[in-house]
Amino acid sequence: MKKKTKKRTHFFEYANVNVIQPQTKFGNYWRTYGIKKNLLDAGIDIYHGLSHEIPVNLNKQKIKSVVTIHDLIFKHYPQQFPLLDRLLYDAKFKYACQNADAIVAISEHTKQDIIQFYNIDPQKITVIYQTCHDRFKRPMEEAELDAVAQEFHLPSEFMLYVGSIIPRKKSRRYY
Repeated sequence: MKKKTKKRTHFFEYANVNVIQPQTKFGNYWRTYGIKKNLLDAGIDIYHGLSHEIPVNLNKQKIKSVVTIHDLIFKHYPQQFPLLDRLLYDAKFKYACQNADAIVAISEHTKQDIIQFYNIDPQKITVIYQTCHDRFKRPMEEAELDAVAQEFHLPSEFMLYVGSIIPRKKSRRYY
């Protein structure tokens, strides 16, 4: 019998991928403390924390860990984050950076922030730039563009901005 999973797990339906989700209402607690048992039961060798955190004491379980750090924006713009959020982010980021076996930074700037704010050995950090699938890079045919413009009643010139309108994004430059 297949376990009920969140809709987005269909992206990972491959023979060599095992999606483990929390069997609790307390997903944040499970992700930090409870997941270790699941990882051990599954025989996991390497855990990759994709968004700035790893389970506590994972290294004591002989499971290697990698953490990806996207940015430390809460350090640069503290006024845009509630105090409790900043404290939690700082504790999680610091713990992950100090305890992971390796760190992936998505930019050289993020790598330098990790070194500056958490005093991490630069050799522990690898910069891997983010990208997207080639299907998003192909030029669209004029007919495709016209069809989209007609379907969504778009003017001949417009700009699509996908992001939050906050000062650090500098989005006000565009309108």
